[in-house]
Amino acid sequence: MNTEIENMVSHCDICQQNQKSNCKEPLLDRKLAERPWQKVAIDFFHLSSVTYLLIVDYFSKYIELQHLHHTTASSVINALKTCFARFGIPEEIVADNGPPFDSKEFIEFCTNWDIFFNPSSPGFPCSNGQVERCVQTVKSSLVKAAQDKNDVHLVLMEYRNTPMDGLPSPAEILMGRRIRTLIPTLPSQYDPHHDCSAVQERLRFRQQRQHKYDLHSRPLKPLQENQEVVFHLNNQWCKGKVSRVGPQPRSYIIKADNGREYRRNRLHIKVFKPTQPLNPRTTAEDLFMAPTSSNRTNNPVAQTHLSVSNSFPVVTQTRTPVCNTARTTRTGRTIIPPQRFVDYA
Repeated sequence: MNTEIENMVSHCDICQQNQKSNCKEPLLDRKLAERPWQKVAIDFFHLSSVTYLLIVDYFSKYIELQHLHHTTASSVINALKTCFARFGIPEEIVADNGPPFDSKEFIEFCTNWDIFFNPSSPGFPCSNGQVERCVQTVKSSLVKAAQDKNDVHLVLMEYRNTPMDGLPSPAEILMGRRIRTLIPTLPSQYDPHHDCSAVQERLRFRQQRQHKYDLHSRPLKPLQENQEVVFHLNNQWCKGKVSRVGPQPRSYIIKADNGREYRRNRLHIKVFKPTQPLNPRTTAEDLFMAPTSSNRTNNPVAQTHLSVSNSFPVVTQTRTPVCNTARTTRTGRTIIPPQRFVDYA
């Protein structure tokens, strides 16, 4: 009976639209960058009614911050061109698939500049965790600089020139030298050098350490094209169908009932289960097991109790011996009446 109840709930349309989220999946390892400015991640963030475009290098963790008046594709492309003119053209850009990164103009820009665009699923920050973590750090630094009335550019410069744990600073890894700041430093510290082996070893160590996250997760079953699903949209589960798979891992293009297509991570998609009709015979036997009319007629206890109820002034009551006929459920289990009904047996 419990299995049938779970089956009915799992195939209910309304229940599927209001169900909980999927369990977390094991983290996927991204291909590590082999040199500075080979792979960058970009994303927007807003602070004090101002929109910024953050660019971070996967290898050195070097950040570039661009102030934007508009978040159109042309504004983003101009900001990226300015940055790439200083540091060179990266081989790969990682960004979410929201506007304007899904526009035709941005795709053409990546093609013309020989850049591989690797989109991540919207609403799933784990797939672009590098830039999401940098957004938190930069936001906090800008807020502190505003409260202390410090120059924002000096704050960003000190961040770029601060050595990381056991590694040189982001600026030193990217440029091969330390940059001069207001902090007094020996002139010999500005001598250029090029050694990336320690950085690569640290990246491998962090990637191995992140697998501790996988101890409390399990992979979800892959989906197929044209498979009916429910996906997360505006904080609710909506029905749709898988239009395309990938090409990114665990990424799917879902076509909703309204005809629009959405990119979603596997974590935000569940398999749709059509509603199944109930079995009237089974539910009647499981939920209400009443004695038959023949049992009520042949049961002397019921007759005695009925006669006592009809004749109110009763002095004594004679009990009639009853045969001990045990009743069983549909599955064969013996039904034991509650103790409070023992006197009526």
